[in-house]
Amino acid sequence: MPRCGKRDDEGTHRTATCCHYGYGHRRLFAPDGGRRGANPRCNKATAASIFSPNIDARGGRIVKLLEEGALVAFNSAVDAVECAISLQEELARDQEELPSGERIVLRIGINLADVVIEGDDLLGDGVYVAARLEASAEPGGICIADAVHRQLGGKCRTAFLDGGEISLKNIARPVHVWHSGIRQ
Repeated sequence: MPRCGKRDDEGTHRTATCCHYGYGHRRLFAPDGGRRGANPRCNKATAASIFSPNIDARGGRIVKLLEEGALVAFNSAVDAVECAISLQEELARDQEELPSGERIVLRIGINLADVVIEGDDLLGDGVYVAARLEASAEPGGICIADAVHRQLGGKCRTAFLDGGEISLKNIARPVHVWHSGIRQ
């Protein structure tokens, strides 16, 4: 499996990490494929038709599938943001005819930082910050760290609003954040 991230002289890896979470939809990602009263196509079919192609097209790698989301690594912050925007847009289009209670609504957090690669897993503060940014995103939105925003440099098709510095749970220093205007 190809590694994402750039190795520097000290053996660390600079990687754009993206955490996404299916807001309030634990049942849609259930091991039974969502058959417990939810729309069964929201699990494997959505992953096959929307998630995987978008991630693959931008050189991303799914590092870890979580109960309701995923940790994804990208070589480029721009690719991570473009993937997040595409995921939000395609999910909204794909599900516009579903009742709101059956839709997958993502919150996405993106950070750019050094991480430790251990086997096929990513570890370190960079991953923890991405997870906390995801929790700070609005349902249907994207929250990015300032380091990611600086990398965009006008290369992004969506405007991000300055969220200022915020404190994140279990993170020692405040983080300057930006929020997308995307909402579902």
